[in-house]
Amino acid sequence: MTGGPPARVPAVRGPAARGLPPITAEEPAILVLGSFPSAASLARREYYGFERNQFWQLVSIALGTVEPQGYPEKLKLLADSGIAVWDVIGECVRAGSLDQAIRNARPNPIPGFALSFPRLRRIVVNGSAAAAYFVRFFRTGAPIPLAGEGILEWKPAADGGIRRTVQLVRVPSSSPVPSRAFRRLADKEAAWRVAFDLTL
Repeated sequence: MTGGPPARVPAVRGPAARGLPPITAEEPAILVLGSFPSAASLARREYYGFERNQFWQLVSIALGTVEPQGYPEKLKLLADSGIAVWDVIGECVRAGSLDQAIRNARPNPIPGFALSFPRLRRIVVNGSAAAAYFVRFFRTGAPIPLAGEGILEWKPAADGGIRRTVQLVRVPSSSPVPSRAFRRLADKEAAWRVAFDLTL
């Protein structure tokens, strides 16, 4: 899952794929948002189920703990750390697992979800594609900065006009596909640590 949404995408035929339900802690302080689950994740019904994806490594590094091995242990780590996980896109048509192939994307109801957790302080957007879709769907007014380079204050609006401020930051994609700025896992670690540190 790399790169931003392209201006044009070749035609993709087939039914729309639906994403996974959110992983929620009892009172999450952080919500991590990806773009849309990979084909492997959808098949396994597990977030970041593609074995080469670096998400669970980066979360463990950011939290200063050993990476859990089984999916139940991974979910427990998130719950114990007050971290929720979901995706910006709730439904789309896509051939394969690349973000560049996404068409007809429809968002998950992120504003209402965020407002349902009073202690949620920060949304960490995983990768530039997820960030681009978030800005497009929810009109943040500005790009989402990389963690360590700034924080964007966002006021999600839900039915009834409820509003409060939530912080937005972006982290390098956990995709194993290297980018110019983040070629290795080690290149991504600092931004992930900053994103998960609510004192910063």
